[in-house]
Amino acid sequence: MRPLSPVSRPSGRSWLAFPAGLSKLPVSGISDGLVVALFLASMWHQVAAFLGGSLATDFAVGWGLAIGACLGLAWRGRRGVLLLGLAIWSAVLGGMLSGVTHGLSRISFEQLVTVDGLPVSMLVATLTLSLPVALSVRLGCLAARRDGGELGGFLVGAAIGAVTVAHLMFGGIGVDATILVAAILAGLLFLVELARGRRADFDNDRSSAGSGRLDRSGLISLAAVGVVMASLDRMLAQLVPAAEWYLLLFAAALCVGGAIGCRRSSNWSVGSAVCLLLVPVTFPVLVEWLLYLKVAGGSPLVLLAGWSALVLLAVPPLGVLMAVSLSDRGESSVGSGWAPIAAVAPLPVLAGLFLVRWLVIPGLGPVVVLVAGTWCLAIVSGRISVRMVVSRRPLTWGLAGLIVLTTQVGRYDPGQSARLLYSARVVAAAEQKWPRRLHGALDEARMIARRETCDATLTTWSQRGALRLLRVDGIPATAWSRDAMISPRSVAGVLESLIPLVVHERPERVLLLGIGGGDGLRTGLGFPVTRIDCVEPDAGRQQLIADHIEFDDPRLGWHYVAPALAVAADSAQYDVVIATSGRPVAWRAESTRTLEFYRNAARQLSGDGVFCQAFSVGDVGIAAVEVPHAAMRDVFATTLRIQVGPGRFLVVATNAPRLLNRPGVVARLQGPHVRAALAEIGWDWANLLQLPTSDTPRNGQSGLSNHLGNGWLAARLPWAALAGGTYLDKSAGEHPEVPQPLLNRIEVEEEMVAEVRERLADVRRGRQLMGQGAEGFRTYRRAVDKQITERPRFVFESDPRQGGMRRLRHPVDRRRLQFLKTLSSVERLSEPSSQQIGSVGAFAVPFDPLLSEFVHREVAVLLAKSPMANRREELQHRLHAIYFGVISNHRIDDVHEAIRNLLNVPSQEIEATTHWDHLNSLLEVLKQRWSRRPVGNSRTGGDESETIELVGEMLERMAELITLEPTLGHHWAQRQEVIERGLVAPLRDRRSRLLGTRRSGPVLAN
Repeated sequence: MRPLSPVSRPSGRSWLAFPAGLSKLPVSGISDGLVVALFLASMWHQVAAFLGGSLATDFAVGWGLAIGACLGLAWRGRRGVLLLGLAIWSAVLGGMLSGVTHGLSRISFEQLVTVDGLPVSMLVATLTLSLPVALSVRLGCLAARRDGGELGGFLVGAAIGAVTVAHLMFGGIGVDATILVAAILAGLLFLVELARGRRADFDNDRSSAGSGRLDRSGLISLAAVGVVMASLDRMLAQLVPAAEWYLLLFAAALCVGGAIGCRRSSNWSVGSAVCLLLVPVTFPVLVEWLLYLKVAGGSPLVLLAGWSALVLLAVPPLGVLMAVSLSDRGESSVGSGWAPIAAVAPLPVLAGLFLVRWLVIPGLGPVVVLVAGTWCLAIVSGRISVRMVVSRRPLTWGLAGLIVLTTQVGRYDPGQSARLLYSARVVAAAEQKWPRRLHGALDEARMIARRETCDATLTTWSQRGALRLLRVDGIPATAWSRDAMISPRSVAGVLESLIPLVVHERPERVLLLGIGGGDGLRTGLGFPVTRIDCVEPDAGRQQLIADHIEFDDPRLGWHYVAPALAVAADSAQYDVVIATSGRPVAWRAESTRTLEFYRNAARQLSGDGVFCQAFSVGDVGIAAVEVPHAAMRDVFATTLRIQVGPGRFLVVATNAPRLLNRPGVVARLQGPHVRAALAEIGWDWANLLQLPTSDTPRNGQSGLSNHLGNGWLAARLPWAALAGGTYLDKSAGEHPEVPQPLLNRIEVEEEMVAEVRERLADVRRGRQLMGQGAEGFRTYRRAVDKQITERPRFVFESDPRQGGMRRLRHPVDRRRLQFLKTLSSVERLSEPSSQQIGSVGAFAVPFDPLLSEFVHREVAVLLAKSPMANRREELQHRLHAIYFGVISNHRIDDVHEAIRNLLNVPSQEIEATTHWDHLNSLLEVLKQRWSRRPVGNSRTGGDESETIELVGEMLERMAELITLEPTLGHHWAQRQEVIERGLVAPLRDRRSRLLGTRRSGPVLAN
């Protein structure tokens, strides 16, 4: 028998079919979709990063895309011409954005921020995006009209292009190189079209793709698609960081769904509507699954793949419904004249998307919106399916499933994802194999508020009784103190305003880009400025943070516009421009770290103006500040980076001849408003002089600069965050500059040299005494007295009576000596009065590095002696001593005293939630102190026994508070188990080890 030829074998047929398929690829819809995705993603990146992030600019970008889609559905054109048009437009886009920048620079700030900058943003987005989108949509229409219909292939190609751009091209070669690749591909396809000649004219039809009609059902379905898109995006943002790659994958998933929907009948739409509810229903399962990937994945690639899979599985049903809605055309029941042409189909989607974001989600939340939109889609699709499908069984099962899932959507809880997915302590506990039921009760954080805004889900968490932590879509964004007497304000938040305002000789007009946590704005209002314009794109965030009584200042003006768009206006001659820190991984942060943004910000400054930008880079590495700093150096004459905390930096810049070395800086640091602001973070004015500063290395500087045509930083930062923050550090320069103290950068007048030297010595001595704990508290008086007697300081002032000069003790020494005398006289009294105790407490202000922190402890001791004293006042001073103390302190007795004081305060005198927060916070302080306490500090186990006894009393009091406020009982059993496992059990083991019976275990703490 003759053997089969290779062509007859299945493998041989496949091998021969492969080259045939490749030969058809240049004329297929997949290649068109790929090129379109590369072009549109690159153009969208540049325009969106230019405009910045706000509801108005998002709507403007959506408007530009929708108008382009409408034009593309109504136009006619040839494939080769369309591809060539995309390539030409990508080449001129950069010049067009430069022209737009020049045009905006002629518009005043007041005119630009009108209606939150919406008219200007719509004009810019329409000019830059509508034409390329129209060309792209027209290519899709041509693919749909080819023999066999290749619209599905076009959408698949677009999805492939979007995923490639999100995960490979932007982070690997940048935006400009991506456009170059797309232009080369478009050029090759254009040459193929030229070679094919007249055969390529697939648009010889006189009718356009948008000449059909949409009935009422189609319009309602498309509007509902926009509604569901807004709510689904809000829910997925709680699980997946809203970085640039997430937005591109969302678009890719819509394309995949559209490719599926254009080949399926309408009965698939009911099943797709059911799938949309799976995200809120399975929300707890998704949170646990993502947490498992974080702990057990072993590589950032695993978690990134998990996030991508989640988006690519959750969003395609929405694309299916959009495709089905567009295909459902027919006669309108109210007359054919009412039915609009299909070219306006993108407008209902846009209206549903942004009207819901603006009006409905802030009031009702995403769950209600998703359920309403899903049911609308199911009902409309069901009516169509009843007319088209013979068997109604699939429709019945789909509606039954929709009813069941609707009853389970209450499982959606953004607080759960915020607590579990974005907490280092939860990850550490999961790695130590702690039970999953305990992950939500590992610390004292308690969610006290949740607000849905136009832009994000904001959750506020209580810590330390008076500290508030703001999470934006679950990710920690900022923190502020509600009571600076108990808990210090944010160091970075205060200094981001204080430093530039002190550096400038006479600041009058200030522009604040972002409210942050509000501490910077509070600090700015303490200066004698005439005007502060605060630009905050999210009005809901401003309402959540800003206390309207505290911020009710006629000098303050609010503007709800994107910061990048605000600085594009004509120069307002601001003396200081401050850009607050944001989430570096978030896509919206890209608009405030580009070369174009810094050029616009520099134009807003007066001749000697100062620009300052804050960066929080603890999760992503030093490159997140090095790259923007390099871009600043391309714009400003002088720049300097100042480290103000772990992972927190300020970059200060100016075009004036001098930056920090301006005359009078030391004198301005000693101003009463400056010292008052620094006292709220537990700092003296001399502490600022010790901050480390550095400059960007000059070698390789141009390669680091970030601009609209680059984009690699936004693409790589999510990967850097998953890799532990060191992934991009190799790009930050091989030879970084050795940090120098800020004192070396400023000009110190000759008459201030001795003052600065003495003050720095006081700061160092005060830090040493605070670090000694109880021993420092016992010896600080002797240290102060010794310094006054052995190293006295004097000043000379004129004496008009004797006509000469007289020598007086230095004011600081006089004040310290008066404090010692006052304290000595008051503490001798058996029952000091409130007025006498107040005379001691008055020495806490202004801040003194040798006295202020000890004054609060002295006042607490005196209040404890007085039977008529207010125990709440005593508690405030004891909590101040704990929270303002040295972080590395392992002293236990002051915590015990604060706990006893808190337990002695009746529950009725303090609000139950505040009482609960203080108790919970002190439990965490005990865990932290014991985790750092050496075993040899307690020889008999007495401190361990005392702590265990006090913890028992605290748990009893917390159980009483639950009866007063039942909402506090959430996860109470798990919280008790965490305290037992993380604090009480290790203390018992520690005590047993001291007694020689058992081995001690570690205390779980940060």
